[in-house]
Amino acid sequence: MVTVALEVVSKWYGVRRASPVLRDVNLTVEAGELTAITGPNGAGKSTLLRILAGASAPSRGRVRGRPRNTGYVPDRFPPRLRFTPAEYLRHMGRIRSLPGPVIEAGVEQLAERLGFTRHLGTRMAELSKGTCQKVVLTQALLADPELLVFDEPWSGLDEAAQQELTGLLLEARQRGGCVVVSDHRAAMIGQVADRVCTVAGGQVVPLDQAEPTILVELVRPDGAVLRHTVPRHQVDKLLAQALHDGLSVRRVQP
Repeated sequence: MVTVALEVVSKWYGVRRASPVLRDVNLTVEAGELTAITGPNGAGKSTLLRILAGASAPSRGRVRGRPRNTGYVPDRFPPRLRFTPAEYLRHMGRIRSLPGPVIEAGVEQLAERLGFTRHLGTRMAELSKGTCQKVVLTQALLADPELLVFDEPWSGLDEAAQQELTGLLLEARQRGGCVVVSDHRAAMIGQVADRVCTVAGGQVVPLDQAEPTILVELVRPDGAVLRHTVPRHQVDKLLAQALHDGLSVRRVQP
């Protein structure tokens, strides 16, 4: 089983060693665990995830245990590519040494689940941001990676695709994968996370050490109860999002 650890990781850009984006970060992600990363814009969330995924090297420290089979979704994906989604995904599958039939079956299944089958033959430069996001999610999931690192993965998705993505992440966790995601919406984080950490001042700390939290219980139209533990300052945003999504509030408790 995979365990991935950041050990005393610092990151700075250029010669700005005196003001690192990340400073002596220690973070361990266990197999079968979904870790959510929160924090204000500019705090270093994306930098942390890039290092975890292997897309960027730490300036100091090391990453231990990162598997070769890693799926990464950055916070920004360049949509203006000359490829169609089908061509791009076949190419990414070959890079990962997947057999042709496995690539075709995986693309078909994920495109259907995320809802972009009819766009497989359209050039990506002509697709919406949300559809491009579905394509980049598919390339990350195609090889059933042992480590998933997703930066704002629900961004730009329609509601049906958001729900499918949540299911795909939970399935990856159930298979024993390490899953790390960031998202600015407390409601989305609360649905999936086993553990929430926040990035602030170059440090990564468990949420319960960073700020008092509030228990919020919501009820879906089908009667299912959703329980979220969120920082106090995010309660109003969570309630507003829940009401917008047609949920009712059952309890708000410190």
